[in-house]
Amino acid sequence: MIVAEQNPVLTRLSSHEADGVSRADLYRDSFHAIPLVTFLTDQRAVILDASRTAVTFLNVTPAAIFMKPLLHFVARRETRAFRELVRDMAFDQVGPVVAKLRPRHGVPCAMSMTAMRVGARGAFIWVAIPEKPAPVG
Repeated sequence: MIVAEQNPVLTRLSSHEADGVSRADLYRDSFHAIPLVTFLTDQRAVILDASRTAVTFLNVTPAAIFMKPLLHFVARRETRAFRELVRDMAFDQVGPVVAKLRPRHGVPCAMSMTAMRVGARGAFIWVAIPEKPAPVG
């Protein structure tokens, strides 16, 4: 059994709850701080939330991405395959699949994308990792 003193995440959660910060606030802060292109979607891959990294990568505002289909940011040549992937989202995990994400005013980037079901309401968290590392320097 892990006790809060031995687990920094549990210690942080406990201290936030003592400070009046809810689990939902802690989740939201943690989700947005993830240094990966990460989306929270419904079962049709409509974006409910996106990490700061995702918003920055796509070159959009959080308001501009909210309730947009993730498909909107997939390169046109790959939309058919991506639609088939979304159809298969009845399963608990989808992917990994390589799809090019298309930032607004940017060059599409091939990403390895995996979706995992979270919670009982049919929400999915998508994690997208570039197929090629970004150039250094």
